[in-house]
Amino acid sequence: MGFLSRRTISCVLFLFVVFSVLGCERKDGGPGRYSAHGVVEDVDLENGQILIDHEDVEGLMPAMTMNFAVSDQDLLARLAPGQVIDFVIHFTGRSYDVIDAHVVGEAAEEAGWFV
Repeated sequence: MGFLSRRTISCVLFLFVVFSVLGCERKDGGPGRYSAHGVVEDVDLENGQILIDHEDVEGLMPAMTMNFAVSDQDLLARLAPGQVIDFVIHFTGRSYDVIDAHVVGEAAEEAGWFV
C-alpha cells in the first residue's frame, strides 16, 4: 500500500513539474511593446487607423492583415499604401496601437503593388 502512495505522489509531482515547465515557455501575448514587419495596405487619416498585412509578431499574434490605431497624426500622415515598414505595436491588453514606424522599402509589383 505504501508503494502506491509513493507512486501516486511521484506521478503528481512529475505532472506538476511538466506543466510548470510548459507554462514557463508559453508566450501569452500580454500587454507590452512588440516589434513587427509588414506592408501598409490602407491609411485612414479621419479615423486614425492603419491597415497592415504583417508577418508573425513574436509573442503576440500570427501573421494577418488587421487595423491598428495610430494616435500620432504626424506618423500616420507619413505612411502610405504599398510601403514596407518595421513598426512597434503597443498592446494595452485591449487595443493594438502603432506607436512608431519606419519605411524600409516598397512592396513588390508582383504582389499587386505599383512600385
